[in-house]
Amino acid sequence: MEESEKQLSQLEGCFAFMRRRKARKRAKKAAKEAALTNKNAAPGGAGGAGKGGAATAGGQQGATGQARMQRILDDEREDEMEANLDVVGDILADLKVQTTQMGATIDQHNEQLQRIDKKTDRNLEVLDDVNRRTQKLL
Repeated sequence: MEESEKQLSQLEGCFAFMRRRKARKRAKKAAKEAALTNKNAAPGGAGGAGKGGAATAGGQQGATGQARMQRILDDEREDEMEANLDVVGDILADLKVQTTQMGATIDQHNEQLQRIDKKTDRNLEVLDDVNRRTQKLL
């Protein structure tokens, strides 16, 4: 049981990582949208400012989280890796729910087994008593 609790706490750390990553992804998307808006509003010099803003946002995001994937090239492969990490995060979230439910079920089964064990002990005592009485009669 202690091992299960330990694994659940490790999973919670992983989910915190996934939440931070999703928040970073949302912030990056908002920064890109803002850059596109600025680029469309002032086509002269806003394009360079949009890229600088995105780089600054990426730098700030790197400082807020420890164990994240650092984007180096900001290309399609990194986007694919981000998407794959999102899928892994969703799968891990499902696994966490399943393990929590399994833990609760195991706890219920353990309680039932304890009740059965107590009843078995009582029945064995009664059976021993009946065997003694039978031996006396014979």
